Amino acid sequence: QRSDVKPNSWSQNRSIYDDWMSESTVNQSVWTFTSQSTDEPVQLLVDGEVTTTVLKNLTPLTEYVVNVYAVVQEVSSEPLKGTETTLPLPAVLNMNVYDETSSTMRVSWEAAAGATGYLLLYRSINASEPQLEQEVRVAGGVTNTQLVELIPNTEYSITLLALHGESTSDSLEGRGVTLPLAPAGELRVTDVTHSTMRLNWDAAPGAVRKYMITYKPEEGELKEREEVCWTRRSGSG
Repeated sequence: QRSDVKPNSWSQNRSIYDDWMSESTVNQSVWTFTSQSTDEPVQLLVDGEVTTTVLKNLTPLTEYVVNVYAVVQEVSSEPLKGTETTLPLPAVLNMNVYDETSSTMRVSWEAAAGATGYLLLYRSINASEPQLEQEVRVAGGVTNTQLVELIPNTEYSITLLALHGESTSDSLEGRGVTLPLAPAGELRVTDVTHSTMRLNWDAAPGAVRKYMITYKPEEGELKEREEVCWTRRSGSG
């Protein structure tokens, strides 16, 4: 009869049915357990009067084959055999994406039992240029974070995993969409000469990286100019 199985712990009662064993004094029992990912079985020696033990440091969501041998005066019985699969690691539940702006969004989730931290991966889906996947790591007691420096009016795929030491849980997938940029505000034209004019405008909200200016004569070809804006400012010409 096997008990419930938990990640990194497995308890199983031992029953010996051989007649010769019931009439003998069992010196000790030998437990061996192995999985498909291990080449050699792990061996555990237990005193003969003990009929239960716990197998520790197992891999989550892995099937193990267990053999139990009773040892009487250095002679081993036929093994009692069993198989069982460990449970998966507790994963994150109920991701929520909210408070989206043109360059940020917040992500919250329900805590995973026993998690030592969380790993959040995100990547733009419909950006005009391919974007590399980025990551954010937070401590186990944290259940929300903010993603920053995002692209306006862009959908992001979000993957959230609970960390359990060096192991990770199954992932939880979600999506969020940034808002479009607000208009730059009022445009003012000053200092007009025969060949130049100065443009001034109100800064757009958010982390604006650059402005695109287009202009053309009433009858002529459209021209473009980029104004790089590393810090928020009131205008440029």
